[in-house]
Amino acid sequence: MRPASLRAQQLLSLPLLALLSPALRLIPGSPAAAAGRAAWLSPLAALPILLLYLGFLCLFCGRRGPEEGLAELCLRCLGQRAGRIFLLLAGLWLLLFAGFSLRAGAERCLLTVFPHASPAVFVLPLALLALWAALGKLRSVGRLARMLLAPLCALLLVLLLAALPNLHAGNLLPVTLYELPAALRGSPPVLEIAGILLLCPCFFLDRAESLSFRGAALSLAGALALLTLLSAAVLGNFGAALTQKLRLPFFTLVRNLVFFRSLERVEALTVSLWVFPDLVLETLLLRAAARCLRAAFGSSGTMPEEPRLSLRGGRWLLPLAALAAAGIALTLAPDARSFARWSDELIPTWNLVFLALFPPVALIGKLRKKI
Repeated sequence: MRPASLRAQQLLSLPLLALLSPALRLIPGSPAAAAGRAAWLSPLAALPILLLYLGFLCLFCGRRGPEEGLAELCLRCLGQRAGRIFLLLAGLWLLLFAGFSLRAGAERCLLTVFPHASPAVFVLPLALLALWAALGKLRSVGRLARMLLAPLCALLLVLLLAALPNLHAGNLLPVTLYELPAALRGSPPVLEIAGILLLCPCFFLDRAESLSFRGAALSLAGALALLTLLSAAVLGNFGAALTQKLRLPFFTLVRNLVFFRSLERVEALTVSLWVFPDLVLETLLLRAAARCLRAAFGSSGTMPEEPRLSLRGGRWLLPLAALAAAGIALTLAPDARSFARWSDELIPTWNLVFLALFPPVALIGKLRKKI
């Protein structure tokens, strides 16, 4: 069956919408711990590095064949044995990240709206929804992401504008040249979440329209500008010292907003709407993990677009991946302290290591004259 075409705008919308899920968990709390008052500039400080990585991905993926995505390209660069080991590890890491992301989405609901509920109440339905979406056509997920991206970004912008009256300029300014290195020290959380979400769609380039560097760079710059506004709003209201102590600083900010003196609690609405970025993130990670594992097990070519209940052509990996992700989510962080360690230390560090592996893979492929 001929694979469906994913339009370039839909392909771009997938990582941009998915970015809203981890961004509101990490930003600006994690940058504030490293950069202090200059943390609101950390997303902009990350932009040049992310543009370089985006340029690398465009050059590297430009060497793929007509039936290849990123997984098959890595396999060609490294050879069968080393390539399969690399893709097996990549697939397992993406599954671990998918499980952690499920747990993070549940943690957001527990902290903001349902403090006495069990994580399973949120993890299992989201895992089932993500599996249903992953078993469908990738183009459908791209359409959903493109349809929801503008409304959710507009909502986020409205919430940030509503927080302006309580903003204290002294929490943000002045920023001198001596504080720019601090802003750079706060950029790793932005680098790891944006980088991993730029990388994942590259596994599906064999069924997508060609993507230009310019279009992707402009979209990335717009996303980081929004994260800069988010950081400025939160830090301007709370200050760096308090922001780094809050578990979910953005939702704490939203909790204090009042609209028209009647709708006083909007965090429940905001948390409910953020299930859509969670869904797109999980679908993206599950499909990328399955693509890596399928290539590692010796299957070539794209996963066929079959009816949702069909498990032919390697599609049986998707239910197993969703089951594994749900199991990881329910066992990975049994308490708040362990979750904070995974969220602030382990996942960001390993994501950066994972991203750093692909340039050497490209170099090996170049030395072996495979690309």
